[in-house]
Parts: sequence; C-alpha cells; structure tokens
Amino acid sequence: MPESLLTLAQSLWSALNAGPEVAAALLAVGSVTGSGPASLAVGGDANNSALTTTIIHNHGPTPEQIAAIFASVRDLSPASEAQAAAALYGTRSQAALSSFFAILREQEVPPEQLPAKLAEIALRHREALERLDALQLDSPDDPQRLSDARAAIEQGEYDRADQLLATIEEEQAAAHATAQANADALARRQAATRVERARLSKLRLDHRAAADHFLAAANLLPAGDTEARGNRLTDSADALRHHGEERGDNDALRRAIARYREALPPHARHPALWGRIQNNLGDALRVLGERESGTGRLTEAVEAFQNALREHTQERVPLEWAATQNNLGNTLTRLGERESGTGRLIEAVEAFQNALREHTQERVPLKWATTQNNLGAALRVLGERESGTGRLTESVEAYRNALRERTQERVPLAWARTQTNMGGALRLLAERNRDVDSAKQAVAAQDAALAVFRAAGADYYIEVASKNLALARATLAELEGGAASPPHQ
Repeated sequence: MPESLLTLAQSLWSALNAGPEVAAALLAVGSVTGSGPASLAVGGDANNSALTTTIIHNHGPTPEQIAAIFASVRDLSPASEAQAAAALYGTRSQAALSSFFAILREQEVPPEQLPAKLAEIALRHREALERLDALQLDSPDDPQRLSDARAAIEQGEYDRADQLLATIEEEQAAAHATAQANADALARRQAATRVERARLSKLRLDHRAAADHFLAAANLLPAGDTEARGNRLTDSADALRHHGEERGDNDALRRAIARYREALPPHARHPALWGRIQNNLGDALRVLGERESGTGRLTEAVEAFQNALREHTQERVPLEWAATQNNLGNTLTRLGERESGTGRLIEAVEAFQNALREHTQERVPLKWATTQNNLGAALRVLGERESGTGRLTESVEAYRNALRERTQERVPLAWARTQTNMGGALRLLAERNRDVDSAKQAVAAQDAALAVFRAAGADYYIEVASKNLALARATLAELEGGAASPPHQ
C-alpha cells in the first residue's frame, strides 16, 4: 500500500473514530484520476506533501471518500496489512483495520471486491459507533456496558461487543416480559370492567349496548387469551341475537351470526366454547330462517345444532344436551313445514322425545312443559300429513301435559299459546273423526286463549287466536249442521 495512501488512511480512521466531543473530520476529495493512487486535497493544494485536517460539524467522510481510501487494495497479504498497521500505529483504528482484513479473509472475498468490501465494512463500523453513541444518550439501560461495547467496536473487537450487547438484550428481554405481563394483567382488568358495563346494559334490557361492550372487552384482552376472547365475542353475539329476536331486527341477527362465526375456535382446542357457539349460532340461524323465505338458514341451523350435540353429550352435560335437542326439534319442525314429506317432522319428534329424557317434570317442570308444547306442534303438523288420527291424538296429549305446568296463574301468556295450539289440534281431530265434542273443546281453548291475549294487549297473538277461533267455530257449525257464528269481540 503506497505511503500517501497509508498516511491518508491514518487521517481518515482518526476521523472515523473520533470521540463524541468531535463532530467529524471531513477529508475533501480533490480528484481521483487514473489507475494509480488517489490524489487528495485536504485544506490545501493537491501537490502538498503534508496533509492537514479541517474539523467541521459534519457526519464524517462520505462513502465516496471512504471508497477512495481503499481503491488501491488488491490483496489481503500480511504485507498489505502490516503496511497499513505501521501507518496507523498509535491510533485507535489500527486494531479495527486488522479486524477488517480478518473479516475479508474469513469470508474469502475475491480480490476484485476487496476495495468495495473494505469501504462497506468501514462505513458499517462508523455507523455502529454512531448508533452506540445514540443508544447511550437515549437508553436508560446500563450506560457502562454500552460504553464498553462502543469501545470494543472501535477496537474491532466485534465478538466482545456482541457479548456485551447480548447481555444488555437479555436484561431488556426480561424487563420487557415483566412489563408485558403487567400490561396484560391491566388489560384483563380493564376488560373485566367493560364486561360489568355490558351486564348493566343487559339488566336494562339494552342488548345492543351490551353487544358493543362485550365486543370492546374482547378486543381489550391480550392476543394469547383466545378462549376468554372467544367467550366475550360469543356474549356479544348473544346480545345481538336477543336484540334481533325481541325487536324484529334481522340485521342484528345477521351480525350475530357473523360474530358467532368469528368467535368459533378449533373444536379440539376449546371444545366447550365450540359447543356453546354452535348451539347459539343454530338458534340465531333458526330465528332468521323463520323470518326469511326458503330453507337455507334453517338447514344451516340444523347443521349447527347437530355439531353442538357432538360436544353437548347426554353423559357429559345432560341438561345442555336436552336443550340442544329441543332447539334441534324446533328447527326441524319449521323445516318440515316448508318441505314436502314427513322426514324432517319425524326427526323433530325424535329430538323432542330425546329432550324429555332429561327435561323431566320433576327436575325442570317449566322446561318439561315447553318441550311438551313443542312436541305437540311437531305431532300436529305430522298428523295433518298422515292419514288417521294417531299423531293428532298424541299432539293433544302433549299439549295437555304442557298445561299441567304452564298454568294460567304462573305463566299466563305461555298458557294461552299452548291453549291456542291445542285448539288447532283438536279442530283437526274433530274434522277427521267427525267429532262434535272435540270441536267444542277446540272452540273453548281458542276462546280462553283469546281472552288472555286481549287482556295483555298482545296484538299479534290476538290476530292468530281470532283466526283460529273462527276456524274452530266453523268446524263446530259444520258438524252440528248449523252456521258459524262470528268470533267474540
């Protein structure tokens, strides 16, 4: 390496490694000509043999200036390194330059790439020192070890610098883990507070607000709390389902369905949550399916309930199994009403009979009564499609069972709904058997139901019971050979 190049390199590396009290030493390039050594001017004429440095506020030599320093390096021989070391003796850059050569030997860099790679390493060396200076100013971490790491880089002791930085990083990782744990704990407490706001909204029957609060709680939870987040999303979907069902808001039901599907986890990972969501998803699909034409939603609901039964087994959770069987039966009944044939209706009857194995009168009397009422509805539709009177007779019996617990004193509106349902089955039975007594019972059941609906101001049910009463009276009049009288007003 020529003497002029080594002298310039010594000045450059002094600039590269200047302490933080000196901004930089800029070496201005005068010209780089020919294939020989670069001709450089620093604060004077290009022909001056003595080089002087001008200290200015800058960020050090440019990449072009650094490249010019190493332009003549053609090999990594000990002689080249020795010449450079001799020229740089007594400066802090001597050890760093030796490390540069060692890196290039280790990586077996081709000779034609040596100048460029030396310049690249030199620039990265300088940038590393600058970054360590910034870290010392900006970081609250161990300043002494950061200073030691910078000194190691300055001397080209990169392994030692890496070890020092690795130690700092380990301490930072531990501090980060502690901070993250504290942040996660705070997020869970905040989510729990938001859940309480949701429950207050439910208490006020404001299900839409409850849905928003449960959703916010889910989004507050840490990413790893997958089961808790799934439960809060399901709570939100439940609230939307209640709002949609009670207020006739089909858009809320659609949003509930989407949210259930968002919350649905892999079955194997969270089986209980998966079963809960499948059951509630089925309920939302059933309600929306009853309001829409076609059978698509109802078919999806049947699939969801059947999925839920994979987790809600009779052996594991008997009452939940019975509730899901009841939900499945209701959906199959609605689907059977829209489809031809009797297959779905027979499945519905089987589902209700399964539910009654756990929904016993002694254990859960009102749920037993509800299931009996639903069984009666499926048997009534099935009896209309089949010949004979066996299914209709079973339907009336199921409704009468329901009325043993659905008393007018305890649950007047539920009692009235069962009365009007039973009246419909009795009317069909009267027509099949040509039985005046069954027709009279049908009229009495519809009349009693209508009185309760009118007292409650239940307009929808008033309309239904009035039509049913008119049909029952028409059947009775036909069987008695007289004209039908108008419904009571």
